[in-house]
Amino acid sequence: MADEMYNVVFQYTRETGGYEGVITWTSFKDENHFKEWYTPDIEKRQRVIAQGVTQDRAIELVDQTPVACDLAACLQEATNPKKQGK
Repeated sequence: MADEMYNVVFQYTRETGGYEGVITWTSFKDENHFKEWYTPDIEKRQRVIAQGVTQDRAIELVDQTPVACDLAACLQEATNPKKQGK
């Protein structure tokens, strides 16, 4: 279950173009697996805004993505789908 996992919430950075500001979350087996995965290259594209949170809290944070960011991501997806999440 996701609550038994190590949940990390990210916000896309300017590096991702139209996805900038979009908040997402991912579950990892534990903090060490997250640290192994979170390389400097990924850090350029996704900054951490919370880690070790419950699934409910992660969803609350994702719901705080500004509408303008969601719209910009949709526009980028519609006009250049190969750049998704880089």
